[in-house]
Amino acid sequence: MNSRRQQILFSVIDEHIENSIPVGSNLIYEKYDISASPATIRMEMAWLTKNGYLAQLYTSGGRIPTTKAYKMFVDSIDREKEHKIKLPQVFNEFMSFPRECLKYIAEYSSSLVINFIDDNLLNAGLDVLLGEPEFYNNLEILQNLVNKLENIYDYTDKIIDSVSDNGTVVYIDKENPLLLEKCSMIISSYNISSKKQGIIALLGPTRMRYDRNIALINELVKILSCNNEPR
Repeated sequence: MNSRRQQILFSVIDEHIENSIPVGSNLIYEKYDISASPATIRMEMAWLTKNGYLAQLYTSGGRIPTTKAYKMFVDSIDREKEHKIKLPQVFNEFMSFPRECLKYIAEYSSSLVINFIDDNLLNAGLDVLLGEPEFYNNLEILQNLVNKLENIYDYTDKIIDSVSDNGTVVYIDKENPLLLEKCSMIISSYNISSKKQGIIALLGPTRMRYDRNIALINELVKILSCNNEPR
């Protein structure tokens, strides 16, 4: 893919993440700094649609990013130059105030946050997640989401198996361990002791702010692992 097509694609992704509605070529031309005419942008968006990066729900409507597009977008994130996240002081006492900390993470990330330690599970942010238009505008997706969360312990092994020794992992759309449509999951682990790990995960809409949320999880893992190091 050439640089102009990538710039247009990432502009569509940014706009869709922000507003959750299909994006048209005129908006991209007016709002984003792309050196191309509206006609050229339309032509490039048609190419992106034909090649599976954008989807058009209606013939005369705008376009939305596909899973293929989000994968490319996530792969492009420079994790060495990620967002600088500074969490409140209370996170240094995470084990004493887990619910307060998880609620903060949920609101910051617009996601449901899940924390596993052994057979214990804490989560926060269901109200935040259900406030996203993907869910309150689609009864079938909403029912599936609520059903999976009510039976979250049935998916514990899948979530644990999804953790990588190489750091934070992103599962986009139905690739997430809960197999939920319109959702993505960011998962990482942190050390509790030399023989024990905790797992932290964000479950949010597919159009989540990946760069910010990856940085958020990485900062949280860093704090939790440091706090649990032997003194």
